[in-house]
Amino acid sequence: MNILRDTALLQIQSRDHRGFVETRRRMLTVKSTVQSNWIGFAVGHHLSKNYDMAVNVLKMYESTVATGKKAKENQRTYDNNEIALYGAEVLIEAEKYAEALEFLEERQAKVLDADTYKERRGQLLVRLGRFDEARTMFEELLNRNPENYVYHRGLQCALLNTAEGLVAPACTTPGMIVTLTSDQVETLLTAYNALRAADARCRAFRRVPLDFLPASHPEFRRLLDFTLRRDLRKGNPSLWMHLKSLYAQEGKAAVMQELVLGYIQALEEGKRMPVVEGGVADATPEEPELAVTTVWAKMFAGRHFDMVGEHAKSLQYFDEAILHTPTILDLYMWRGRTLKHAGQLKAAAASYDQGRRLDLADRYISAKTAKYQLRAGMGELGEVTANLFSRDTRDCTVMQCMWFEIEAGDCHYRNGDLGKVCSCTWCLSLVASHPPTPLCSLFCLPCYRLVCVVSGVAKVQACGTALLGL
Repeated sequence: MNILRDTALLQIQSRDHRGFVETRRRMLTVKSTVQSNWIGFAVGHHLSKNYDMAVNVLKMYESTVATGKKAKENQRTYDNNEIALYGAEVLIEAEKYAEALEFLEERQAKVLDADTYKERRGQLLVRLGRFDEARTMFEELLNRNPENYVYHRGLQCALLNTAEGLVAPACTTPGMIVTLTSDQVETLLTAYNALRAADARCRAFRRVPLDFLPASHPEFRRLLDFTLRRDLRKGNPSLWMHLKSLYAQEGKAAVMQELVLGYIQALEEGKRMPVVEGGVADATPEEPELAVTTVWAKMFAGRHFDMVGEHAKSLQYFDEAILHTPTILDLYMWRGRTLKHAGQLKAAAASYDQGRRLDLADRYISAKTAKYQLRAGMGELGEVTANLFSRDTRDCTVMQCMWFEIEAGDCHYRNGDLGKVCSCTWCLSLVASHPPTPLCSLFCLPCYRLVCVVSGVAKVQACGTALLGL
C-alpha cells in the first residue's frame, strides 16, 4: 500500500491523471473499507473529466461503506457534508444542473454547512431558469452576510433573468459585465434600495449599485457623494482602492474627480464638504470639518490623478498633503508609486525611504524600499536596506527570499556588472536550491528522487551548475 500511495502522489504531481486513476483503483481493490481510497478514486475520475464515473463512485461509497451502524446513527457528519457538496460540484462542472440539484436536495439532511447548501442551490436554480426561487434564496443569504459578493452575483442574476456573470472573480458582479437596459437598471436599483432601507449601515448595499448605475444617473452621483464624504471624514486609507473598479467604466472617473475637487475647494475655504442635489444631508451640518479631512481628500485626489495619467497634478496634491501632515506614511508610499509611473525611479526610491524612516519597525515598507532602490540601480543601498531585518544578504538565500535575489541580479545586470551577476547568490539559490525544497517537503527521499526525474528539476539543477561553472 505504501508503494501504491507514493506512486499515486507522484502521478498526481506530474498530472498523470490516467495513471492516478489506475493506481487509486488498485488501492481501492486492496482496501475497500478505507474512505480515502474511495474519495481518491472519485477525484481521479473527476480530474480525468469522467464526471459520471466520479459521481457513481461517490454513490457507491454512500451505499456501502457509509451505511454502517455508526453512519446511520449520525448522518450529519463533516465527511457526509463534504461528499454531498463535492458530488454536486462535479455535476455542475459537467453542466448537468438538474441532476446536481436533485443530488444536492436528496442529501440536504446530511449537509452541515447550511449557507453553502443554499448558495449552491440558489446558483443551480438560476441556471435552471427558476429565478423567483433563486431570488428568495439569495435574499435570505444576504440577510445573513450582506458583504458576500457571491450572494450579490446570485441576486443580480435572478433579477436580470440570466446566468451570465453568476461565476466571476472577486467583487465582479453581473451589472459590470452585462449591458443593461434602463428598465434592468431600475429593477436592480429598486432591489438595492429595499436592501439598504433594511440595513442602512451595510457598505455593500451602497457600493454595489455604483457598479451597475451609469455615470449619468442621478442616483450614482448621490451614492458616490455619500460614500466619499463618509469615508474621507473617517480617514479611510483604502477608500480609493474601494472605488478603483469604477475607472473601467466610462464617465465615472470624471464624476469622481468633480466631487473630490469640490470637496478640496470647500475645505480650503474652511467650509464643510458640499452635498450634491438630492443627496444625504450631514447629521451635524453646523460642526466644522476636521483639519485632517483635507489631507485625506488630497491623498485621494493624488491617487486619482495618478490613475488617469496626470502625474504632475498627482505629485502636487501629494506634496500639499505632506506639507500639511508630514507624519502619514501612506502619503510617501503613494507619492513614490506616482514617481515610478512618471519614470523617476530614483526619486521614487527616495520617497519610499523617507516614509520608511517614519516607522523603522515596519518590515513591509522596508522591503518595498529595498525593491525600489534595486530597480533604480542602487544595488548597494538596496542591500543595506534589506539587511535591516537580517544579519546579511546571505540570510535572504537561507530564507529563500527569491524576490530580493531576482531584483539584485537584475540590478547588477542593468548596471553592467556581470561579475556580480555571475557570482551573485541569486543564480545558485534560485536555479538550483529553491525548487527542490517544497517538493522535498511533499515526498519522502525516494519519492523525491523520482519527482526530480519526472518534473525536470534535475535538468534545472544541471543547468544551474553549468551556469555557475562558467
